[in-house]
Amino acid sequence: MKINKIQLDRENENVYITAYVPDRMEYERDAILVIPGGAYQDCSVREGEPIALAYSARGMMSFVLNYTICPDEPYMPLLDASRAMAWIRNNAANFNINRDRVFAVGFSAGGHLACSLGTLWNDGELNGKGGFEYGINRPKGTVLCYPVISSSEEFGHLGSFVNLLGRYIDDDKMRERFSLEKKVGEHTSPAFIIHTAEDEAVSVKNSLAYASALAEKGIMFEMHIYPHGSHGMALGTSETSCGREDLQDNSYAEWVDMSIEWMKRIK
Repeated sequence: MKINKIQLDRENENVYITAYVPDRMEYERDAILVIPGGAYQDCSVREGEPIALAYSARGMMSFVLNYTICPDEPYMPLLDASRAMAWIRNNAANFNINRDRVFAVGFSAGGHLACSLGTLWNDGELNGKGGFEYGINRPKGTVLCYPVISSSEEFGHLGSFVNLLGRYIDDDKMRERFSLEKKVGEHTSPAFIIHTAEDEAVSVKNSLAYASALAEKGIMFEMHIYPHGSHGMALGTSETSCGREDLQDNSYAEWVDMSIEWMKRIK
């Protein structure tokens, strides 16, 4: 395997994707953009490369996104993710990727960003800033792991929204714009959602609210809510648990395989 770093923003060296390129590329592969969490104030290492390697081992072409954190402009992380999707599709032939089957997986705040790709890909302001082909940033499907979804005072993860919105945090219209359970429509990508009921950092109500919105609009989704496990489960194995027992669960650890089987059902 070769690991290549691709710069996405000439003005910001911290915005790039890392490609995990197999040694042999005889057959066409699906691709996945991995988006780590970190409350929009950092990019978690253990929700990056280990996830990419897990999908690569199962035959997918994997890319990890390093995106703008604590942005001055709330659209910047989504612009980074959109440019990453555009780059992958525009270079699909070089990696023998099926251009029509590029997915996104995100964790916590990275789940919010992956979900933003699935719901806000057609946003007029985003597309006005992007300089990319309309619709090229829409993922075939999104895999959302304990995602931040809502800016709700009741169950939203305020820290992520403070870091994302910055000076706009008290702007009700801007908060609603990025409260993704309110943005689901016929244009929204299908979703595979996992969460734990015990998550004390990002309430499971985020996933339930998004699933409810998907159901209301008739968008395909699959959801698994596990009874045990803390926030930040990642793979749910010793590879990503940092020795913490509360981040390991054999049942939870099946999610990568289940998400791939789900992707196969998307035509």
